[in-house]
Amino acid sequence: MKFLITMTDRDGVWDGLSQSRQQQVLQQHAEFRQALEDAGKFLHAFHLYPKHEATTVRLDDAGELSRHNGPYHNQPEYMGGCYVIEADSMDEAVAWAERGRFIPGANEVRQIWD
Repeated sequence: MKFLITMTDRDGVWDGLSQSRQQQVLQQHAEFRQALEDAGKFLHAFHLYPKHEATTVRLDDAGELSRHNGPYHNQPEYMGGCYVIEADSMDEAVAWAERGRFIPGANEVRQIWD
């Protein structure tokens, strides 16, 4: 089964880290990815540009499309990246998500509809 682990960022957390801590987090992600690859679980990973560079397209109930700059919701916590993994169960995917959380924020795990 395939799972998506979305990883949130929080406004100001990354920028509040020292450069050495930022490098440590990047190294932790590299090691996490390597662990996934070594276990035969890694499929894809993406790091997203900051939320202020997003554009949202919305279709309303009347069938009208609109667009605005920014994410679909303007909350302090937003999706910063994701991993797509192969796992035998939701429990296994959640265990990987727990292993891959390095700074304050949330990891959400959802099975991909195949």
